[in-house]
Amino acid sequence: MEDTIALLKAISYIVWPICLLLIVFMFRKEIRTVLLSFVQKKANENKPLVDRPSDTPKPVAEPEEPDEPRDHQPSVTLPPEDQMSVKVCKNNSGDYFVVLDDEENDEKIYCITPQGIPKWIEKRILQTIEYVNVDMLGEEQLNKFYNFIENAEPDAAEVGIIRKPLIVYYLPSYMRMVNNLNTLPAKMLAYIKSKGRVTWREVKQYLHDTYGYSRTSGSMGASLKALETLGLVTINGQGDDKIITYVVPKR
Repeated sequence: MEDTIALLKAISYIVWPICLLLIVFMFRKEIRTVLLSFVQKKANENKPLVDRPSDTPKPVAEPEEPDEPRDHQPSVTLPPEDQMSVKVCKNNSGDYFVVLDDEENDEKIYCITPQGIPKWIEKRILQTIEYVNVDMLGEEQLNKFYNFIENAEPDAAEVGIIRKPLIVYYLPSYMRMVNNLNTLPAKMLAYIKSKGRVTWREVKQYLHDTYGYSRTSGSMGASLKALETLGLVTINGQGDDKIITYVVPKR
């Protein structure tokens, strides 16, 4: 009897590992899945807190309420750097009047009418002053404006009153355009700089042939006047034969 029991124990010691191997082999896929899941869970627990996605939803920012309009501070849209803006006011019909002087007279504004005529207009019939692109002006009005910029238009609005040249008020706009290579003043300055010394006729011809600018456009003379006023060029002589010299910046 004791021999039989001993035999059964010996057989069980041999059969049990075999059965265990069979179970592992039969359920190997399930066991592998469980082990991978366990390893992944442990890896996530060991990650720093900053790398874990937060379960708390982020608060949604509420849209800011626009500021209330201020009647005493009218909005002014600044012109793009490659464009020239003009100070204007409008009448009840919506026509633009280019402002030349709105400070010397309390009741009137000296301006260029839509027909291109410099004239004093009563303030009561004109609306708020604003700034628009020069493309919004008519041809006659625009040419007259450029004549004032170039100082080619005599200023005899009121005898005895000496005013600053109109270009002084527009120098900030010209300074912006000089720094933008896509503008007429910048292209003009680049050509004069490349030549060092050149005639006005040559400058206009180059800008016409290269970029398509009109040789008779008032913007040509106004741009040259701006370059001279800014101290970037000097001008000697008159007409198309006048000599334009690039001013080398001092170091």
